Amino acid sequence: MAMTADHIRATLAAYLDACPEDKERLACLSALLDDSAADLTSRKEFRGHVTAGTVLADPADRVLHIHHLALGRWLLPGGHLEPGDTSLPAAALRELTEETGIPGSAVVPVGRRPDWGRVGVPTPATWNPAASHTATAEANTLPPNSARKQARWNFA
Repeated sequence: MAMTADHIRATLAAYLDACPEDKERLACLSALLDDSAADLTSRKEFRGHVTAGTVLADPADRVLHIHHLALGRWLLPGGHLEPGDTSLPAAALRELTEETGIPGSAVVPVGRRPDWGRVGVPTPATWNPAASHTATAEANTLPPNSARKQARWNFA
């Protein structure tokens, strides 16, 4: 079953219960969730759409970053939701594996809820909140860099 606005709404509600100080910052996401014409799972929703990512730390407290070729910047692994994604954590894990080659079996989730942040290329018309999930993995789980993607561990 594809991810629904109800899943995103429930994830956001759980986050806001724990972090009520972020309610104003995430009001735009809440408003889009209330708009029945908005599809926050689609990158074609230009008013804003949800993305998913992972904050992956190793035992030395380094955080994994991916070099985004189009932006020329180092970012956390993550990206757009796909039609087959069933939950935000599953989408975050899929993106991590796609971008790094690290298998889901090598990742240990930490915490129970995502952190909601703003990612992507901010423009007046684009607001892409990311549900970032925290996990740990051994540093040696990272395959060698490919010509398509570069990854590196950085101290936080």
